[in-house]
Amino acid sequence: MDTRRFYLCGYLVCIDCWRAEQMESVSGRVASIVVCTRCNANVQACEYSEVFCGTSAERKKYRGPPQVIEDLNNSSTASLLVDFLSTSASNSTAGSAEHAAVMAVIRTLLQQENADTSDQDDAEYKHTAPCFQELDASEAVQKIEEILQDEQRMPTLAACKLGNSDQRSYPLDLPEDPAVDVPRFPIPHNEADRIAAAKTSSLLQLADRLAPETPRPELWLPKPDTKDLNLLCQLAAKTLDCEYSFVAIMCATYEHFVAENHPLLAGTLFPREHTTCQHALMSPYPFMAIHHEADVRFHKLSTTAKLGIRFYLGFPLKVPTEGGEAATVGMFCCLDSKPRAEITRTQYATMKRLANAATHFLQRKGRQVLEQQQHLPLD
Repeated sequence: MDTRRFYLCGYLVCIDCWRAEQMESVSGRVASIVVCTRCNANVQACEYSEVFCGTSAERKKYRGPPQVIEDLNNSSTASLLVDFLSTSASNSTAGSAEHAAVMAVIRTLLQQENADTSDQDDAEYKHTAPCFQELDASEAVQKIEEILQDEQRMPTLAACKLGNSDQRSYPLDLPEDPAVDVPRFPIPHNEADRIAAAKTSSLLQLADRLAPETPRPELWLPKPDTKDLNLLCQLAAKTLDCEYSFVAIMCATYEHFVAENHPLLAGTLFPREHTTCQHALMSPYPFMAIHHEADVRFHKLSTTAKLGIRFYLGFPLKVPTEGGEAATVGMFCCLDSKPRAEITRTQYATMKRLANAATHFLQRKGRQVLEQQQHLPLD
């Protein structure tokens, strides 16, 4: 039987189910590719009007493979975050939960320069970084600005990698009728270890507490406070000039939004196959996507329609597995209705710092949930 491997889905198809087509590359070269009938239907179902609008220069900026570029001046990003942290600290009353969240974020960002924050609590921090105790809020924020602008602390451009940006490393399972159904979600090779790590760190329980799939008996317990995570989301949205930012935990069948910068996302969950993060799990690196409406993976997703997504950037939130390797259990993301194909090195580095801080806070809240469950009365 004559078969061909299709360019888009990656599967072998028989001669009766494929046809030759032409595809224009980013460089403008026209190449001949093999297209199966199912994938052709999915391609035709997408919306391309926004992709081809604007001038040639504008199209070049908003099309093509996602990439990280060098920036001329990183001070603007640092100044935005510093101003926001300073304002948040000054506008909150000392001793309040809001002020405590601001100081916790500042503390954790500073702590990253001295030690890994992923498995430390506040008591350990006081021992490892006593210098912070001598700084007031304004001095601490100024120190963060120095760190964010320090070229020596920045990753090289080559180290700012994006997952599956030039070429996808996994096949797609596209629907027969793209007007009705969405693609089945891809499953990473370490899915079992990933779920086990999320359960061991009590992040599955945390997800079900903050964005429950179904009501549970222990939901009467106080929910872990997420003001610190919400503040990180606000910082991320400012870093990338995006409308939405969120922290999510990806379980076996649902993605749970546990923190966010917008009330529209608060306490929500979506089926895994309706999320962009399902594809972010397929690489250990941050994942970036543009023009969801013109992408066979995303155009029919409920999140694409609800949030008008044309730009996505997600940084993995990783915890250790039993084997000692790190597995992605959630994502720290930004979304926007304005497409863009580039982010700067400073933006990448800043998002990575914020994602590390988010992982630290998630693990600490997971321990809090575990302690609460251990003290539940027996039936």
